[in-house]
Amino acid sequence: SFKDNEFSCGFVVHADPKVELKEYKEFSIPKPQPSSTVAELQESLLFNLRRQYGTKIETNKDSVVVENDLVELDFKISFENKLISEKSNLQCDLRNDVNKLPADAKVLFSVLKPELLGMKIGESKIFEYQFGENLPENQKELANKLTKWEVKVNKIDRIELAPLDDSLAEKYYQFNSIVHPDEQNLTALIRELHNQATTQLKQEEQKKVQDQVIARLLAN
Repeated sequence: SFKDNEFSCGFVVHADPKVELKEYKEFSIPKPQPSSTVAELQESLLFNLRRQYGTKIETNKDSVVVENDLVELDFKISFENKLISEKSNLQCDLRNDVNKLPADAKVLFSVLKPELLGMKIGESKIFEYQFGENLPENQKELANKLTKWEVKVNKIDRIELAPLDDSLAEKYYQFNSIVHPDEQNLTALIRELHNQATTQLKQEEQKKVQDQVIARLLAN
């Protein structure tokens, strides 16, 4: 209403449904420990780039499987003489970070890698592996079972790392469609990888903090 050129009004607010605000508690979250330093992650990113743009070299028949090799293999998994899984000419990159693999591939890689190291081309191996309880849904039937594995190495390839020079930077920028007309050199690439490492570790820290907060809230 208006009175003496002044406007006044009243409001009635209905809350539906009623919400009871409970007392909030404060809690502290410890600063997460990073998985690596910026320098270590930067070096790893650089190594991966050199390997990505490197040259694949097929080894001779006397070579043995070592870290970072590309291995072509056949394998069978059985339980109590029943075939569970079988693959032929499977490509296994021993440089893979097991933590970044899909759940089912993570289990397979974790079992195969230590057994493959030291094997020769054409060599076969039979070994047993006892699975635990924490398995992906599509592998639950293997939980706590002692399985028999048969593995044969067909081929071993090695990667000759790309040179650590400006040509590496040029390949990286061209492959990723990044336009740096005045800075397609190794110095610019090193700076780019440093920024990537810094960002990645910050995101990792934020994710760990969020996970801790959610866990504490659920616990309370």
